[in-house]
Amino acid sequence: MRLERVYELVAATGHMKRFIVFGSFVTAKPEPNDVDVFLVMHDTFDLNQSTGEARLLFDHPAAQAHFGASIFWLRQLAALTQRGGGSPGLAAQARRSAKGYRGSYGGITMIANDQELRVTLDRIAQFQAQVAHLRNTETNPINYRAAVSGFLTEIDRMQLEVREYLSLHPRELTTAG
Repeated sequence: MRLERVYELVAATGHMKRFIVFGSFVTAKPEPNDVDVFLVMHDTFDLNQSTGEARLLFDHPAAQAHFGASIFWLRQLAALTQRGGGSPGLAAQARRSAKGYRGSYGGITMIANDQELRVTLDRIAQFQAQVAHLRNTETNPINYRAAVSGFLTEIDRMQLEVREYLSLHPRELTTAG
């Protein structure tokens, strides 16, 4: 199974702090078509030391193509934390249900109403905040570029969904469904 392979490769780096699976893979879907993984790596992780198949994990488009997995990662030092200094903010959110948000991967707009729009806009803002935080805290330029690529790809995808939703008049939404 691809998720097991991803886990084995990340664990083999010796730098895995957290491995969080989220998205449709952890829902009641009988055949989830995607795997979403959020990795928090130890601060000593250096992408330059990863080779072969393991290196693909930390390149968002390559991980998607090779493993069929959408992998987001960062080093612990760059993770935004929840108020009170708890778990990394995005990692904690990944564990929670994405209530009100139904992402899409097939080019089909999944924002169906204003509640989902608000949730999607909030997720975009959270991802943007994480990227800004990464930009100021990640000390390794190669790690930075690789880590932000997944977040930026997801921001772009969600912004396209928002644009598509906002381009439709509310009456068109009710007749389309």
